[in-house]
Amino acid sequence: MSVRAHYESLYALLKAELPITYTVYAFDVPAKPTYPYVLVWGDLGQETGESLCGTPDLLNLRPRVTYAGVTGYSILSVADKVRAVLFDRALSVAGWSPTRLRQASLAPIQSDFDVTIPNTSSHPSFCVDEFPFTSQRA
Repeated sequence: MSVRAHYESLYALLKAELPITYTVYAFDVPAKPTYPYVLVWGDLGQETGESLCGTPDLLNLRPRVTYAGVTGYSILSVADKVRAVLFDRALSVAGWSPTRLRQASLAPIQSDFDVTIPNTSSHPSFCVDEFPFTSQRA
């Protein structure tokens, strides 16, 4: 299956179209990240379909994007940029025809008290959006 190819397409789109001041990570964040950043992650999706060879030909994915910044206001800026890039876009995945991405807010802006920004006593803020779509084997 090509769940990975779909996530790689989403990651590549953000890397290509977001300003260079926003770091984009996929699935993992280093111990000392650069703020503000965008983290692409999500589920493995649900594979279904009725192909004659028994191979699933439909994939439902719910990728998530976490926005992290030094302040809540920086999150607003990052979210605006990411949403402008992703909303109503169809990913480009070889052998698949994804529907257009939609956006849903999953977690409000909040402070992460488990993390302290290096050389400060402040905590980063974060929030999470989801961009669900369906992809059919072409």
